[in-house]
Amino acid sequence: MSTTRPRLARGDLVLDAAKTIRSRPGRALALGLAVALGVATYVGIVSLSTSANRRTAERIARLRPELVRIAPTETELGLALPEPRFTPAVLAADARTRFATIADTYREAPIRARATSPVVAATVIGVEGNLTQATRSPVTGVGLPSAQLPPGAHVALVGAGVADRIGLGDAAMAPVIWIDGVAFTVTGVIDDSTYLAQLIDAVVIPRSTAEALAPEPPLSTTGYVLTDRGEANRIAGDLPLRITPQSPEAWSVDVPQVATDVTDSISADLRNLTLAVSALVMAIGVVAIANAMMRSVYERTSEIGLRRSLGARATHIVAMVVYEAAIIGLLAGLVGVALGTTTATAVALRNDWPVGVEVGPVALALAAATAAGITAGLIPGVKAVRITPSEALRRD
Repeated sequence: MSTTRPRLARGDLVLDAAKTIRSRPGRALALGLAVALGVATYVGIVSLSTSANRRTAERIARLRPELVRIAPTETELGLALPEPRFTPAVLAADARTRFATIADTYREAPIRARATSPVVAATVIGVEGNLTQATRSPVTGVGLPSAQLPPGAHVALVGAGVADRIGLGDAAMAPVIWIDGVAFTVTGVIDDSTYLAQLIDAVVIPRSTAEALAPEPPLSTTGYVLTDRGEANRIAGDLPLRITPQSPEAWSVDVPQVATDVTDSISADLRNLTLAVSALVMAIGVVAIANAMMRSVYERTSEIGLRRSLGARATHIVAMVVYEAAIIGLLAGLVGVALGTTTATAVALRNDWPVGVEVGPVALALAAATAAGITAGLIPGVKAVRITPSEALRRD
């Protein structure tokens, strides 16, 4: 004789658990508080970390290598003479190049603005091409586009440091300075420089003028090539071959790099800390739910005994407890996700960061909260199975 074993649909289990939770909303809220805080901590910090990473990535993108410095290598006889093809036009012969210039650096020369102004020593730089554009050096006034200047023009750009020391007037008024006794009209003041800090304490004049007036050859000759973002390394590899295909080793090429691995490591450390803190809070939540579910099982001893006497199997009793704990965990996860995403979004908008809330961490947080509830319900569920009808009657 065969008997049909009683079955309980999952929908009925969910409905039963929902009714139990709804009948005691305060207890359910208290049970899920720790889990909600754990989820909020995880989602909030991961989202803020993502926002910060995106902002950092934007800043790094603006600072990706874009400058190439190229100079003749030193030989046994001193500095090699620049190749005739070492010109701004040759350096800029690439569609990925924005500006190119060549700068000769000379020894310091006496500079003054007026007969009564102090005399200061400043480095003199002779340039061919647009040095301030190639090195991202903002100028108050007008720069020195050498292509628009007649050979030997006596015009100059003065670094802000030199201008302060000699008491230079308004650059818009085209003041005159004397470089080693030779008069030059100032067209602008170099306020700052991204790639060539020494321009602040230097005087820049056309290269042809410097060659005609300087008593000695330059101390160094350097080419500066401003490229499209991220193209500097490629162009750096092409430049020596473009100038002297037969001897590319005659040139020393340098590309200022931006370190990104530090940002990545900090982000990884922050995420690991987030996981550790979230796991700790989640563990507290699991213990809290498990402890409360044990109490719930004790309070429902009569109900459980009645179910067992009516034919409920052990799996039904375990499922009843586990489903209730899982729903509490899920609800706590939803509350935590709402709290974490709201906080992270508010902080990101307050700091003008990109919003970093992503579906992946949110889904993981909800799954972890539900798993925490299930884990917390297993031990009380097993405990409930051991309650017999007779024991339930005795307790009642």
